[in-house]
Amino acid sequence: MDSGRLLVLTWLLASLVFMTSYSGILTSMLTVPRITIPIDSLADLVAQSDLPWKLEAGAMMFNILADSTKPEYQETLRRMNGTIYGCWASRENLVEGKFAAICDKTSEKKVMSWDFSTTGQCHLYITSETIYFSQMSMAFRINSSYLAGTDRM
Repeated sequence: MDSGRLLVLTWLLASLVFMTSYSGILTSMLTVPRITIPIDSLADLVAQSDLPWKLEAGAMMFNILADSTKPEYQETLRRMNGTIYGCWASRENLVEGKFAAICDKTSEKKVMSWDFSTTGQCHLYITSETIYFSQMSMAFRINSSYLAGTDRM
């Protein structure tokens, strides 16, 4: 008798959790509009002709695109519309939509943060495609006091 009540109570609580979760998911799916992103990769970028794009001058992206065997990488380099000093230096032009820029994600996030904190809106988008992945490294003088702390990492 008591075990049956415990089983029914557990089932009711679990049902309540499932119903609430399902209701929340359904509500969010119906209220948040689906936005189609027209450019989400380099292939999408070279397939369109409305938005010009630029690369950072002196960046290793030139070598990555030139050495790649992927046709969209070669086409990206061939059809780029000049270079910029850097994403941060060109942030106003990026926000105004004058061109797209191929930069590292840290710079892109910094520009997005600046845009949002300045205007209260986000006018930029970072694509989901990772063009290259690079690990960072640190260099210290020989016998630096920082060396012991970084060796533990």
